[in-house]
Amino acid sequence: GTPGTDLRLTIDAGLQLAVEQELLAAWVADRAVSVSAVVMDPYTGEIYAEATYPSYDANDYRTIATDDPSRFLDPIVSQVYEPGSVFKMLTAIAAFESGKVDTKTRVNDVGTLWLDKHRAKVDDADRRAKGWMTFEDGVAWSRNVVAAKVALGLARTTAAASATLYEVWSRMGFGAPTGIDVAGEVPGLVNDPAVRTWRQIDLANGAFGQGIAVTPIQLATAFSAMVNGGTLVRPHVVAGVGDHEAAVTQATTVLQPGMSPTLVKLMNHVVTAVPFYHDRTLIPGYYVGGKTGTAQIWDSKAHDWKRNLFNYSFIGFVGRTTGHPDIVVAVRIHEGRPTVARVGQLEMPVMSFELFRRIAYDAITRPGILPDRRAPIDGTVAT
Repeated sequence: GTPGTDLRLTIDAGLQLAVEQELLAAWVADRAVSVSAVVMDPYTGEIYAEATYPSYDANDYRTIATDDPSRFLDPIVSQVYEPGSVFKMLTAIAAFESGKVDTKTRVNDVGTLWLDKHRAKVDDADRRAKGWMTFEDGVAWSRNVVAAKVALGLARTTAAASATLYEVWSRMGFGAPTGIDVAGEVPGLVNDPAVRTWRQIDLANGAFGQGIAVTPIQLATAFSAMVNGGTLVRPHVVAGVGDHEAAVTQATTVLQPGMSPTLVKLMNHVVTAVPFYHDRTLIPGYYVGGKTGTAQIWDSKAHDWKRNLFNYSFIGFVGRTTGHPDIVVAVRIHEGRPTVARVGQLEMPVMSFELFRRIAYDAITRPGILPDRRAPIDGTVAT
């Protein structure tokens, strides 16, 4: 801008510092390649904090430009990854919209599901059949077989079911830039089944977030739409320039009005039903929800999955009133190295959902971050 122009950001300096410290601690503990997080107002798209560690020292620009220029990329907008099970929430949207499935619909979790005339299969993480369970428990316990079965059942043919799921992905902003006002945003990679037909295995894998590449800012934006009453807001870091407020972009309505309360409840069920999450995600006195994801990482040089290295994600919300999210936090631990790696169990010193809780706690205890009071998404008046 011109000299003396006052650029005002939505970033809260104190929260930004706190988030950077949390990321550094998790990066050291988990021996990860990098750790990223973004904290966002799901109603306005304002970003209160966003950071990645390791980052770079701006005073040492020349050295880094020579040694490792990739450090200048902001992974939150410029780096794509396979999100894994956080995408089960998009399968849930497609399922609820189809009218065939609700949270209490029972699905038989068989542990391993054979597809494409026995040429391909989907496994649950522990490869064990858990038997009949409600769809909400299938999402909470993150059962791949449950997600795959529900996706395959979205329509009478694989082609129609694929088109249905892909349409939800597109509507929720995947495969297109969010329009965030920082440089270098990429649209991600999504295969359109109308261009290249999906087999059953492609549809099944898509149901739990494999075979698609997204950015953390896309995830934060899509989950914001899930919890804010169904509008896709544009994330932004510029609040205004000088006396001028930044123009507010018209948000697109992407979900039916009744969908948000159902999705919010489902995300709360995830962190309350599973003891493993319950103990390390909930914040006493606040309403919390979200979805975890653990995705294998493809090594393009070795043409195989990397051994005992995973992408861990958690996208969730925290709010002061039951059923009413106030902020969304998206966390990604890139190539974390689990200390315990058994079938169905991957433990790290700091799990994605614990990092979420630490950052969410930092955000809600910062003065001025939580809005004074808002009408909840279902139209009743908050007290």
